[in-house]
Amino acid sequence: MFFQQARSVLCGFRGGLFLAAGVGAALCAAQSVPVVTGDAPVDKLLSQMTLQEKLTLIHGTQEDPKVYQGQAGYLAGIPRLGIPGLRFADGPPGVLTRHPSQGETATMGVAATFSLKDAEDNGGVIGREARALGIDVALQPFVNIDRDLEFGRGYNTFGEDPYLTSVMGAAEIKGIQSQHVMAQVKHYVGYDSDGTSTVIDDQTLHEVYLAPFDAAIKADVSSIMCSYNRLNGTFACGNKDTLTTILRDQLGFKGFVTSDWGATHAVNFINAGLDMEMPGEPTPGAPFSLPSFFDSKPAAPPPAPRAFADNMGMFGGHIPEEPAPARGGILRFRSKAGSEEDAGGVEGRHRG
Repeated sequence: MFFQQARSVLCGFRGGLFLAAGVGAALCAAQSVPVVTGDAPVDKLLSQMTLQEKLTLIHGTQEDPKVYQGQAGYLAGIPRLGIPGLRFADGPPGVLTRHPSQGETATMGVAATFSLKDAEDNGGVIGREARALGIDVALQPFVNIDRDLEFGRGYNTFGEDPYLTSVMGAAEIKGIQSQHVMAQVKHYVGYDSDGTSTVIDDQTLHEVYLAPFDAAIKADVSSIMCSYNRLNGTFACGNKDTLTTILRDQLGFKGFVTSDWGATHAVNFINAGLDMEMPGEPTPGAPFSLPSFFDSKPAAPPPAPRAFADNMGMFGGHIPEEPAPARGGILRFRSKAGSEEDAGGVEGRHRG
């Protein structure tokens, strides 16, 4: 019941923020409680919220240092309405906070068992660990396809097979959520290399790259994280074709979509299907911060031309025990301009 209410509340905010215009305003004026989500308790909560409270629930913020667990993100609640905050902890493997926790097998090691029971049991351990550490949302499983041997985060995937990734990822989700912790499957979609722009034709997208997310939805996953990369020229977190037409309309996803950390680049991403921005408000006085868009503050200035590529180093890289790869390694991609460049800032093409 908690999952259904959390999803309905989170997914209703976007509609609640924009009902004050046109016909929607006239319809709402005629009702004591405007129908936004169709879930009466959730619609009642929305009708009681101020605009600032609604904004609080669509972007991250900084948790009180006295209780901060060192997790990746925090969504503040609305105490006066009994809406609790949510802690989001990174993974895989395991649950990453400032507190010691168990180190589970790397995702590809789980895939190598070819055992759905082992995958579900692994998810159960992750879920119990998350709950014990006060975490509400486990940012896993990682169901992208390992198609690039130089992909710095390839070890976090279940491998290159979309079917194996689908069934193992779905089993892990069931395990995590059996412990009353929400799973957030990632990264939607086409985040399968260190390239920042990916081109995938429609058939390959559906048969290979969407398959694990479809399986996750059928496993009743609570939430999905959209990715950093551009897909066919459009940022994945602002791509209406993938976030609304495919994810909502075709795959029937009913949960909420969270941006990867720093993957929101404009306020209108919310119109494309993004529900929540992370990390949200920057830490006061921090030497480095990511811009926030889903708030009432003045719009952030446009990023520098290479800001996206320059930020990628903080989100992963080569294995620490190995030397850093030289630029211009064994895999190179051809940019739209026709010149060959390193994978770190250009375009990878994916075909079946």
